[in-house]
Amino acid sequence: MKNLWQDIRYGIRVLAKAPGITAIAILTLSIGIGANTAMFSVVNAVLLRPLAYHEPDRIVTLASLWQKSGNHGPVSAPDFHDWHDQASSFDSMAYYEDDECAAAPAAQSEYAHCAAIAPEFFDVFQLQPAAGHFFTEEERKSGAVIISHAYWQQHFAGEHAAIGKTIRVFDRSLTIAGVAPAGFHFPEKTDIWYPANSVVPETVSRSGHNYRVIARLKPGVTPGAAQAQMTTIAARLAQRARAGEVLFSREVKRSLDARGFDSGALELPPITVRGRSSPIDIYCVPREQRLTLYNELGLQV
Repeated sequence: MKNLWQDIRYGIRVLAKAPGITAIAILTLSIGIGANTAMFSVVNAVLLRPLAYHEPDRIVTLASLWQKSGNHGPVSAPDFHDWHDQASSFDSMAYYEDDECAAAPAAQSEYAHCAAIAPEFFDVFQLQPAAGHFFTEEERKSGAVIISHAYWQQHFAGEHAAIGKTIRVFDRSLTIAGVAPAGFHFPEKTDIWYPANSVVPETVSRSGHNYRVIARLKPGVTPGAAQAQMTTIAARLAQRARAGEVLFSREVKRSLDARGFDSGALELPPITVRGRSSPIDIYCVPREQRLTLYNELGLQV
């Protein structure tokens, strides 16, 4: 709920500063995703300036929507991974989490707006770096940073030599991999982006709604078609949840394994999704092992 109010306040500030910006909410898709009564919604377009991104009408936001209260807000990492792995209606999908953080591009620290981002974040906006490169697979694991064009100019005089230098963030020295294009600061006024689940581990609980999600619809895919596919995915997840099983995508299982947790997860028959060249791997914890897992991880049922 705190994050929801932050989103609302942010939207009000943006509209107050730039009356010409409009939030286009064409359609909301409501799809049940499990026993926690959370729902899936997609709002066509976010608070984006017209023409700021390539085909902005294909950029959508995804959020959890609770049936009982009607409120919607952030998404859990397991929900995101399930949506990402099983949905073929989107070219790219990513979550992000942003906040103020202490950053030291030199000897003295200062506050900067930082954002943890999932791998396809920049793909959603179809951006190319102004210098350097976006995160490689190895950098997504070990940690690195992308800095904004303005931050690059302010702290490194716009010199290409900034690539490869380090910024101290979260008590770690992270290498500058690249520079975002001029004018790009999403979300809010972000100046430093770093790979999610690298510097700070992601929350593995399905009840931990800590992330906001954006995606880009595939060409020719309408919100209605996306709704139909997500409804099918949601029904499948809900059926497993009603049976008392806790579902994991491959990425969630990897995260659990990396933490050294013996989840006792069972591999389900792979799910074949139209538009995907290979099946999707799904894991679950049966009813009799669920409480043991939750107690071990300190999660709420």
